[in-house]
Amino acid sequence: MPAESKEFRIKIKTPDFKAYGNKVINDLQIFVPQIDGWSIVPNNHEGIRVSCNSESGNGWFLLRLSLHDPVMALNAKSNQPCGTSMITADLHSFLKGYSDLEIDLMK
Repeated sequence: MPAESKEFRIKIKTPDFKAYGNKVINDLQIFVPQIDGWSIVPNNHEGIRVSCNSESGNGWFLLRLSLHDPVMALNAKSNQPCGTSMITADLHSFLKGYSDLEIDLMK
């Protein structure tokens, strides 16, 4: 059992939400290596799953596109207190560059 678990639903505010969401996920694959301690978990079939070492949140997150709704689901889990806040702070710095996303990861 993780010490923390958070879930977010990030609204996509453009009619072609699937293309936009897929672009975000593809761009995130390029962004992940820029964060120390993050690595993409291979062979994930829904969105992108990223492992975060003990210095970067001690857990993981999964960002995926909803099949039917204009939202992206984000699940973050950590094995340490305040770990999900560390993970989502770095992720927020990436997502804030997308004007058609309605994000609030600081809950």
